[in-house]
Amino acid sequence: MKIGILTFHLAHNYGAVLQCYALQEVLSKMGHQVYVINYQQPYIIDQFKPKRLFGIRSFIKTLVNGGIKDYIYRSTLPYIKRLNFENYRKRFLKETAPCYTIKDIPYFDLYIIGSDQPWNPDLTGGPDLVYWGQFEKKERSKIVTYAMSGSIEAIGKVGWDNIRHYCNKFDYLSFRETVLADRFTSLLEERCFNSLDPTLLTTAQIWLPMLNYKWQKRKYVLLYHVGGPNEIIDSMTHKAKEIAEQEGLELIDASNYLYSPSDFISLIKYAQYIVTASFHAMVFSIVFHKAFVVVKTGQASDIRFNNLLSILEIEKTNLKDIDNISIPVKPNYDKIDKHLEVMRKSSMDYLKLITSEK
Repeated sequence: MKIGILTFHLAHNYGAVLQCYALQEVLSKMGHQVYVINYQQPYIIDQFKPKRLFGIRSFIKTLVNGGIKDYIYRSTLPYIKRLNFENYRKRFLKETAPCYTIKDIPYFDLYIIGSDQPWNPDLTGGPDLVYWGQFEKKERSKIVTYAMSGSIEAIGKVGWDNIRHYCNKFDYLSFRETVLADRFTSLLEERCFNSLDPTLLTTAQIWLPMLNYKWQKRKYVLLYHVGGPNEIIDSMTHKAKEIAEQEGLELIDASNYLYSPSDFISLIKYAQYIVTASFHAMVFSIVFHKAFVVVKTGQASDIRFNNLLSILEIEKTNLKDIDNISIPVKPNYDKIDKHLEVMRKSSMDYLKLITSEK
């Protein structure tokens, strides 16, 4: 079957591109011809476009606050990020030719929209009808979601009557969060599935081809967050430094996105401890059997942390308020892997269902 994936593959975000790769590879190993539809979503492109920093005011302000080195760093960082992610996509994602409008989407036997949050209008500059499957397709083609994510509040901004109408175009729906699957099952009066994030669909083996072994030689605590209240981030950073000093380790902060997605995977793989407030850093900590702690930020993302860690029965030991952070604990991975085997079977059954010829 010829399959096209529609997701946030252009985002300069580790989780976005890595979940895309995982779904691509799992489907390919099932024997399908898989492509990432190279949709040039305008809002996403604008979000990650390097911004001009060389104005006189910007130069003077940065020079006064941080000096010329800080100015050069801030000026070049967006270009380093873009190069890192572009190189990763060229190497690991099988992209179609660029598509710019709803009329450009190429024909596939099956369109899979997701995972990630393409139904969140806050992340697409308003509802994007491409991600809502409103493009032309062949009569026998199918449109489905896989592990669609987000909060009910954010997706609800599209309008539930509109959502009900858009969903008529879909053959099957699956969501990452149980609360979303339940909400859409109630809304549409038909079964919606609960599926794992693609990065959890398989073991660590799938990531070995992209490891950068230079990190294996270093001993460090990895800190990674994707934003949040300043006081939480400052406290996280302070706590991570304390742990590193206490254990005689280096502290590496990957939050500035100076590292490539391959380096991000490698940093988690070889870290002694991980302190994070990121869903996908948490996921890869589990995949690579690491000692980690996830920090609550008081934002919607806390629900995603709690949902997965509760299922794996480790939320009490590995999900912490900022005031309760200590040296991260390595959970019982024999027990966790058994939980994941059951969860993977359900998700793989869903992939088999949507890729059947019926």
